[in-house]
Amino acid sequence: MTKLDDRDSPAINAYREERYQDVAYVRLIDHLDKARLTGVKRIAPPAAPGTKRQFLNPHSKLPRNVAWRNVRYGIWDGRNGRVDMRNALRLEIEGSLEYDIELLKRSRLSLSLYVPAQSGLGRFELSVLVDGQAILRKVFEPHVIVAGREWIELDVPLPERTVGRHLLSIATQPLLGPGQHAPKNAEVLLADLVLFTRVTPDDKEHRRIVEERIGPSAPMNVLVIVIDAVRGRVLDPERRMFPSVTPVLDELVRGGTAFFQAFGASNQTRSSTTIMFSGRYLSSMGLTTPWWILNPKTREHFYTQGVPLLPLLLHKYGFVTRAIANNQFIFGNLYLGLDLGFDDVTDYRQKVMDTVNITKLAEKFLTKNRHKRFFLFLNYNAPHTPYVPPEPYLARVNQKLGGLRTREKTNYLGEIAYTDDYIGRVLKTLRRLGLEKRTLIVLTSDHGEVMNPQHACHSVRFYAPCHYSHGLTFYDEELHVPLVFHWPGHVPEGRGVRAPVQHVDLAPTVMRLLGLEVDPKFDGRSLIPLMKGHKPQTERMIFSEGRTGWSLRYKGFKLIQHNWASDFTTPSMRTAGPNPPKTELYDLRVDPEEEQNLVLRHYPKARELRRETFRLQARLMTCVPR
Repeated sequence: MTKLDDRDSPAINAYREERYQDVAYVRLIDHLDKARLTGVKRIAPPAAPGTKRQFLNPHSKLPRNVAWRNVRYGIWDGRNGRVDMRNALRLEIEGSLEYDIELLKRSRLSLSLYVPAQSGLGRFELSVLVDGQAILRKVFEPHVIVAGREWIELDVPLPERTVGRHLLSIATQPLLGPGQHAPKNAEVLLADLVLFTRVTPDDKEHRRIVEERIGPSAPMNVLVIVIDAVRGRVLDPERRMFPSVTPVLDELVRGGTAFFQAFGASNQTRSSTTIMFSGRYLSSMGLTTPWWILNPKTREHFYTQGVPLLPLLLHKYGFVTRAIANNQFIFGNLYLGLDLGFDDVTDYRQKVMDTVNITKLAEKFLTKNRHKRFFLFLNYNAPHTPYVPPEPYLARVNQKLGGLRTREKTNYLGEIAYTDDYIGRVLKTLRRLGLEKRTLIVLTSDHGEVMNPQHACHSVRFYAPCHYSHGLTFYDEELHVPLVFHWPGHVPEGRGVRAPVQHVDLAPTVMRLLGLEVDPKFDGRSLIPLMKGHKPQTERMIFSEGRTGWSLRYKGFKLIQHNWASDFTTPSMRTAGPNPPKTELYDLRVDPEEEQNLVLRHYPKARELRRETFRLQARLMTCVPR
């Protein structure tokens, strides 16, 4: 076992087992201000048919006069219930872009193209040239284009002699017969324009050049797996009250370090996903809103304040970043979502089949990018309500449980078993490709699920129940989540940590494990000291926020404060009296299930915790635009 060091990751020594790795060193779209372009179309309102609303890349650092060229395009494939969003240029059919650029040794150009269904485009040619000499001329026939359905991905090796400063050109043109004319609206979208360099363990000089340019050159990858609505107890062998239905996830726990007292900093998917990849609380990002729709000022504030998003941070170190999910909240083209900075985002909307499709695309991505440095985010929707597991998995759970649980809980566990099986297929692919030893795996959930009848309620304002759901209450069963870090040789195996931690710690921990610079804007902290067996010097305050209020878990007590948007009560709340206040207090030392509200009997303790929360919020709070 390699010893963990909170200052220097063991990934630096990983080259002994790897032949080479392709590292991204230039994203051409990020440098459009230095390119010569012809035939570039402006973003066109309304959205072009076949796309799911196009919008300017909110993370672009380009000058305003060229920023309009950098557009995020979401393509809707109704046949598969899939949305695919990428950074792209919208080119007329006779369009081109040219860069005067420094090329590194063993360079490769990656790109994707898409032809909108309404283009009516026939045969056309894509060319890649270096100093005017064609490196690639590829002809696309109408039946190959699959118009309106998907991106066509290409990988173009550049000749070895193209080292140093050269003119790199990419162009498209129609192939027309006598008397033919290109359709008026004919266009092509170019995306994923990235230059890679192949780094080998024996070429030390090239490794030095790459390290000077983008940081550590060691082969390393990150795979973050989020399973929606999984309660923390499901993977805790000490607190689980039923036979395990997750052999794959159990093996992941045994092979890594599991944090059995991990909590979400929010109780909804959008908030939790944003917190995970930013390392910041909602208050510090100005995202404390009860509404699904984010107003334009809130969105602009999020994009302009410099939130340290993990995908964008890893861009600087040559990572390809990809999200494959059933999670519409990571799409900036929807008013209820935020763009989190991934290169590509694919979202599957079909219930049940989304698990299959996410897994298949993940396996395809791993195979295609096995020699690249990647950050892959997988977000499985099961066991989100409604609980509808495929019959074989439901039968498997019933056989294990012997019919001892309610139908809802059995179906819930059936969906978890279903997801466990498909995650196993992803991990098997990872091992088959020889990627396991150089891939950091993080497993968690965005939030838990309310199962206790004492926490049941119904919100008229949000048209939602509390029971067998989430997003309204702040009880532990809704905030407690699994959190596992797995990396053979780098993360301790078989270690269980019971110190309280939160989702805000995920991003800084990933950066520290990779040996990369940790952004000072993170609210969270590295968990490596806890992985190494160190005891926390002080007890951690666990703070969570949502659309109906906030909670603080501290020194054995739990304070829940409801806001104006909270229009419900639960049986647990009413144990304080027939007309309970919008404050709950629980002594977790004697009431871990949070069923006896002590707020009226121990008001001084509630007031003390409220003051602690106000002090914490004062440190986090930013001005939320109105």
